[in-house]
Amino acid sequence: MPVQGGEKDGQTAWIVLLSINPGASSQGGSFMQYFMGDFDGRNFTAYDSAARLLEFGPDSYAAQVFSDSPDYPSKTYMISWASNWLYTNVAPTSPWRSVMTVARELSLKWYPLNPETSQYVLTQNPIDTAPIKGASIRDGQQNSTLGNTTVALTGSGAFDMNVTFSVPASANLPSKSIGSLIIKSTSGSQSLRVGVLMGIPAQVFLDRRHSSDSFADNTPFFVDRFSTIVMPGLSVPGNTTSAMNITLRAIVDKSIIEVYAQDGIASATANFWFDNEEVPASVDLELGDTVVQASDFSIAALNSTWTCFVES
Repeated sequence: MPVQGGEKDGQTAWIVLLSINPGASSQGGSFMQYFMGDFDGRNFTAYDSAARLLEFGPDSYAAQVFSDSPDYPSKTYMISWASNWLYTNVAPTSPWRSVMTVARELSLKWYPLNPETSQYVLTQNPIDTAPIKGASIRDGQQNSTLGNTTVALTGSGAFDMNVTFSVPASANLPSKSIGSLIIKSTSGSQSLRVGVLMGIPAQVFLDRRHSSDSFADNTPFFVDRFSTIVMPGLSVPGNTTSAMNITLRAIVDKSIIEVYAQDGIASATANFWFDNEEVPASVDLELGDTVVQASDFSIAALNSTWTCFVES
């Protein structure tokens, strides 16, 4: 695939995706890592020996990749099995057992991991969801800031959410400089939380510990909290005195959440199973202190792909 940025900008790199089970470095069970390098048709030569994790979440495995399609010859797409062998055989679903991720476009970009170190990162972003978008539940408010707020979710149970969290570049950040989305069940007693602890670097996290109480109580391998670091962007590129921004996107269905931070630099996929067949019913936008601001907060309902494409 084409390389974007760095010393190999404009060149073509090959990616080897490796699915491993068991043995995930952080959460255990199934996971994927990738290597970048050159391929001469017979031998793959990696650029370095680093084993990079494809995601920071637990439930993306055995990815299938598609490239060189007639309509999009320069694009590379991926879809993964959204589960983990640690608990997939006891997942509380019937008659089906597992789901797949949304299709994602892959890109290879030069990216700063922290103020001192940059490296190539395989980014993931969902393909255009416009064909399955339903009603707009909340429109993004460009150039405006928001405080804590709650939004009721209406639709089939699947939603596409976007928000930008920011802090002034000169801010003295307290320990609770967190912006998050809390996705609550019908009764409000169960929830998922995705958010960011602002800083340089920032820490993006996904917390599902309150999402599947009865399942988690009986499944010791159901790890519930995950995080990774990303560098914030600048609201005015090149101006270090401008605000620092982190963009978050979450695609949520009845039993799966996919998180994308900073235009796919970091991503996570996680299953959840609300008790009593409850579904996502509301979202709390929560700011941990007055330093963190939120803007461009939008939510759209997503229709079933089967309804949109099979029936047409």
